[in-house]
Amino acid sequence: MRYAPVKRCIYCGDTSYSQRRAKLGDEHIIPEGLGGDLILPEASCAECERVINRAEQFCQKNMLGAFRYQVGLPTKRPKDRPKTLPAQKKMPDGSERTVQIPIAQYPVHLLLPRLPLPQLLLPHPLRQSNLEMYFQFPQNHPAWTGSTPRVLGVPNGQLFAILEDAGISVPTGRTDPLRFGRMLAKIAHAFTVAELGDKNFQPLLTPTLVGAPETPIHWLVGGLVKNRPAESPRHAIRLDMETHHGRRFYVVRVRLFSDLGFPDYVVVSGVHNDHPHRLVRKMMKATSRTVLSFQRVTPLIGQDIRFRPGLTDFICSRCDHIVCRGGDIPEGITIRCLSCQTWNVAFNDERPWRIPYADLENVPELPEENPRAEWNAS
Repeated sequence: MRYAPVKRCIYCGDTSYSQRRAKLGDEHIIPEGLGGDLILPEASCAECERVINRAEQFCQKNMLGAFRYQVGLPTKRPKDRPKTLPAQKKMPDGSERTVQIPIAQYPVHLLLPRLPLPQLLLPHPLRQSNLEMYFQFPQNHPAWTGSTPRVLGVPNGQLFAILEDAGISVPTGRTDPLRFGRMLAKIAHAFTVAELGDKNFQPLLTPTLVGAPETPIHWLVGGLVKNRPAESPRHAIRLDMETHHGRRFYVVRVRLFSDLGFPDYVVVSGVHNDHPHRLVRKMMKATSRTVLSFQRVTPLIGQDIRFRPGLTDFICSRCDHIVCRGGDIPEGITIRCLSCQTWNVAFNDERPWRIPYADLENVPELPEENPRAEWNAS
């Protein structure tokens, strides 16, 4: 489906693609590489397109690459699509060797963040992190077909037991909730412009997409933690108007691959023209004590960091890598340490982050206007 041409960049407002080309580029609302067929013509300039593509390309290649090959999603270089992918196979003598598995039988698994609602839609900001990961598997892998019913979803923590029984190990899927969140933000922003027009609402997502990296994305991008059954169509997306904090917001609900049971995501794309957006932005201040699940896993203890460490970070008891930043670990969640790859890690939850050059009780507060700036404790 093609919407009416916008004739200006929906991210920065430019009216030409570049200095050498006048006509703006078309924007796929859901990335073309994920099978999206909603197109917003003449809607992006070259510079914004380049910035947006960084997040989308990571998600499509690093997070969803093997899955895309298996499902047969579009690619701009079909001749380069691999027919097999590598895996480690246990041999009878106990050794391992690399084998090539056909795409159709490859044990693809995804790590997709399962997020709470955006903070802007909550009556009070969250005081804990939600780091639950959602796993998705192909139907036809021999490790869970055969005499047992075919299932698409496998409960958290069971993947490696299943692969162990089959004598197969595969690289763990990569994930980056921040870049994944930016891809969701781009989908929501483009869809809102397509449905309402670029002048009929006040966008909130453009700084997240092409602006300052410290934009508190968790205020605007989130999801539904509860699982829902798979349903048609392939991608589900809709635009609603909701009232929160006395203001009317435009909220986009996105469910990529809804026919395969993927998680639901919720994105606040804008505010009604009746409400000055600067007042809304004042509400979106990153909390100094809690860093939500959009923050990437932080460096090892003792290394420099660019934002203030939390006081209740959970550290893997095996390798001292920070696994969860701030707050509490919700019950019933299976978490893997991204450093030592340990599943169901035991946490040193009574030992907070040890700042090597300051006492925890005397850590200076950061200025609210730049909560992720570098800081030094003297």
